[in-house]
Parts: sequence; C-alpha cells; structure tokens
Amino acid sequence: MANFAKSVRDHEKTVRQLVLLVLLYLIPASQALLPIDDPDIWWHLRTGQWIIEHRTVPTTDPFSDYGMGRTWIAYSWLFEIIVYGLYSAFGLVGLVLFTVVLSLTIALALHLLVRRASLPFLVEIGLTAIGLFCLKPDMTPRPWLFSILFFILELHILVGIRKSKYPLHLYFLPLIFLFWANLHIQFVYGL
Repeated sequence: MANFAKSVRDHEKTVRQLVLLVLLYLIPASQALLPIDDPDIWWHLRTGQWIIEHRTVPTTDPFSDYGMGRTWIAYSWLFEIIVYGLYSAFGLVGLVLFTVVLSLTIALALHLLVRRASLPFLVEIGLTAIGLFCLKPDMTPRPWLFSILFFILELHILVGIRKSKYPLHLYFLPLIFLFWANLHIQFVYGL
C-alpha cells in the first residue's frame, strides 16, 4: 500500500511539473502568435526579395529617395533571405512560423541554461519565466531573435567550459559568430 501511495504522489508531481512546463513554453508561443505590428519586417522582406532577384547584397540604398545611391550596409542580409523565403513559400504564416519556432528555441535554450545551475524545479521554472516575460516584447519577426538565441548558446558554451575545463567547445564559437555576424549586427554583444 505504501508503494502505491508513493507511486501516486510521484505521478502527481510529474503531472504538476508537466503542467508548469507547458505554461512556461506558452509564454513565448503566445507572444509570437500576436499580430505582426512591427513595420521593420516589411523592409527586411523587400531587401530579401531584392537580394534574391539580383543575386547580390546591396551596397547602396535601392529603396528610399533620400538614400538612393548612398552607401548602405545590409548587415542582416542572411536574415532577410530567410524571412523572404518563408514569406514566399507560406505568406504571413511563414513569418508567424519563423517567430514561433525561434521563440520556442530561445525558451528551450534559456531553460536549459538556467537548469545547469541545478536549482529546485520551481526556482528553475520561475527564473526562466521571468526571463521569458522580459523577452516578450522582442518576440517579433526580427533578426534580434537570432542575437538572443546565439547569445544564450554562447553562454552555454562558456559555462560548460568553466565547469568542465574542456576547451574544445570553444571551437563552436567561431561558427556561431560566422552566422551571427551575417544575421544581425548585434553579434558585437557576443564579442
């Protein structure tokens, strides 16, 4: 009888933890599903279209009267190709899909980073939830989602090296920075 009671308590604990995890991951997913009201996504899409059509990254501003012919650095050209490809294939649903997938990936990466501290489950969930609530306004289809994700991944690598003293994981950093530098100018934060 004692084993049965323990089994029921363990099952209840597992169900409670599962419910908390679902609620935790609903934070970024629900924010990412809100209507797109960020006007910058449209010039990102147009730039991605221009890059695909011309098969090169623009070096001068091809869009505005003020900037026409002036030097312009399309620092997030890879992001623009990605979102334009998703938009071309799926329409606005592609932008929502991009935002949801990246938001959930950020949530998972942040959760795993907090989990490395070996905190009690409720503290782990609480800290991750606070982080995700702070990130809610940034869960829009913008290149900063990559910056957030890559910064968390960089922290994973650095914390892992500090704990294990195994420097081979440092070799992942140049690869991360290679993509990050072509997705968003905020890669400098990681440096």
